[in-house]
Amino acid sequence: MILRHALVGFLLGFGLLGCDTDEHGMVGLSTGTDGPPLSLFDLNGNRRALSEWQGKVLLVNFWATWCAPCRAEIPGFIEVRERYRDQPFEVIGIAVDRPDYVKEYATDLAIPYPILLDPINGGSSLIPWGNPQGVLPYSVLLDRNGRVALTHLGKFSVQQLQAQLDALL
Repeated sequence: MILRHALVGFLLGFGLLGCDTDEHGMVGLSTGTDGPPLSLFDLNGNRRALSEWQGKVLLVNFWATWCAPCRAEIPGFIEVRERYRDQPFEVIGIAVDRPDYVKEYATDLAIPYPILLDPINGGSSLIPWGNPQGVLPYSVLLDRNGRVALTHLGKFSVQQLQAQLDALL
């Protein structure tokens, strides 16, 4: 099972793990633009739309269980979510992975924030969110009005996230 998971991760990740960026090192949506609509199924099979969290600052984090930097940043997201629990803030995880792997991983880590699944097209939601190369992890921070405040390619540290949240909340 572990070997199969690793092999699937390798095959899915080939081309997804490289840091392909343009000559300026930029990937992402333009700051101040509206975040694209997004509607995917959660771990319980319910369709969820980002509009449910309207009025909150949202960290939309694209990740996969086979992505080591993704796994490394999730405990920090859990910590920051807890620290800002009384603020209008939410983390939304978009898993670009097999649902069974995601469910097992989310249960093992007791991830408290919503996880939405983008497994069918292998991360097709990344394209309108400014990441056509499919590099993971990838995060977009939306302000309370649903506008892009920041895009972040690669592991997002607790300190980086807190600095952004302090400016937005």
